[in-house]
Amino acid sequence: TTATAATTTATAATTTATAATARQSAAAEPGRAADKLQAGRAAAWRQSRSPSGPLQAARPVSCALNRLPIAVTARVHLFAYIHAGDPALLAHWLRHYASLGLDLSRANITLDEYMDEEPSAVTPNHRRMLVKASRELLHAYGVPFRAAHGYSSEAKTAAANAYMATLPRDALLVYPDLDELFHYPCNLEARLRQRRTANKTVVLSAAAHDRVAADWTLRPMEATAELAAAYPWACPLSQLIQDQTLNLHLAFRKLVLTPVVDARGRSVRYISSHQLVALPEAEELPSMTWGVPPFDHYRYTSMTVRNLVRKIESYRKATRTAHQSSIFNHSFPSAAKAVHKYEHEMSLFERRGDVWAVREDVSVQMRCLLRVNESSNESVQTRPAP
Repeated sequence: TTATAATTTATAATTTATAATARQSAAAEPGRAADKLQAGRAAAWRQSRSPSGPLQAARPVSCALNRLPIAVTARVHLFAYIHAGDPALLAHWLRHYASLGLDLSRANITLDEYMDEEPSAVTPNHRRMLVKASRELLHAYGVPFRAAHGYSSEAKTAAANAYMATLPRDALLVYPDLDELFHYPCNLEARLRQRRTANKTVVLSAAAHDRVAADWTLRPMEATAELAAAYPWACPLSQLIQDQTLNLHLAFRKLVLTPVVDARGRSVRYISSHQLVALPEAEELPSMTWGVPPFDHYRYTSMTVRNLVRKIESYRKATRTAHQSSIFNHSFPSAAKAVHKYEHEMSLFERRGDVWAVREDVSVQMRCLLRVNESSNESVQTRPAP
């Protein structure tokens, strides 16, 4: 027991030292901050895991708020860069963030209406109908938006950072993709207050619950359907894909609440939707995951294959942009890596008659939760995927 405890202590110390070394190196060479931080975090993660490792397991759900406290929503601003091709999902997305109490009238939304890379089966008239339906939904919720005609990670991150620069210094940003429904801990207001009293920066991140249909098919999204019933499995599919393609061996997390400035008054900016730095030092800001409910990730629907085809084609054509600072230029995966990731993700699915589905040999690599009550965000059963 003593030897085991000593080994554990030594491993923890080595892990801490590895991460600290990466942060120090990043501060000394801001132009390659993200690369060095990524390497240090990956090394720390590998040291903390058993060589064989367990099945990828979905994280259990903790207490979640149905609505954010007024004192919090007064500070929260919503930013998103979303595609116009899935109005059914957009209806759920708007309903969710409105129900949390966010003021959508002051949101900053970019609606990407570019559809030339959609499959040929989607007719021009159908494309116009999708765009029209998405625009009408945004108008119905009183959401201001601007139209764009193309997507890249660089453009999205640059837009988020430009918006942050316009916000009050005490503002908090919520930055979800269209398929992401964030949840917040029941003690959110108290945690924010405690961190402010202790003069510490508040950054919250969450694990993903990738929602999948009961029969593992990529079923169509319906605007009026009960999402929990339609996609009851909550799985760590994003984690599995990240481990198999990027070879990072990092816990898959998404930033769900971020400040505009840190506790030292430095401007906070995104390197990606998973990573923040404080400028000008490019110091990575750690996030808190403990007690933060996993977010629901509705990526795996009948739109999945179409969206992957669109992303693959987009990244194949992508070229590096030069309008950002060197800090950000070094932070994004190359187009080739992005193509590899999305092509691998495509390979996880198979045709079952007229529909796509998660391959059986993929589903057995995960341990999923069966979530049947989305309104209370409770998991009622845990078992291995079939």
